[in-house]
Amino acid sequence: MPRGAVDSVPLGRTAVAAVEPDEAVVAARLGPDGATGIVALVPAGWRAVAVPVGPTTVPLRIGDHVDLIAGFDVGSATADSAPALTVAHDALVVAVDDQRVTVAVRSNDTERVAFAIVAATIVPALRAT
Repeated sequence: MPRGAVDSVPLGRTAVAAVEPDEAVVAARLGPDGATGIVALVPAGWRAVAVPVGPTTVPLRIGDHVDLIAGFDVGSATADSAPALTVAHDALVVAVDDQRVTVAVRSNDTERVAFAIVAATIVPALRAT
């Protein structure tokens, strides 16, 4: 058995990483006891926020890592002068639907992301892992 293998059936625990058929389940691939659904995918000390997306957003999947870039509309600004800034680095995608992507961000990024959701257009930029 590999180190960290679970020695009993992990009923009620959520897998946070792929578990292949006939593979031993290790504790590191399970969410915390009692955590189910999206909350099981959010790392300890992080927060999940839903970011509105549109048809031009890059296709995303649960487990992808993204940077969240906020673009602010300043009227007559050009692409070279329009203000944009990264409001969260290496956010973790925990849910996706047609209208929003839910990402886990570090707690100290949460207020900046919330402000950008209200005041800007956020573009999730897919990161290579």
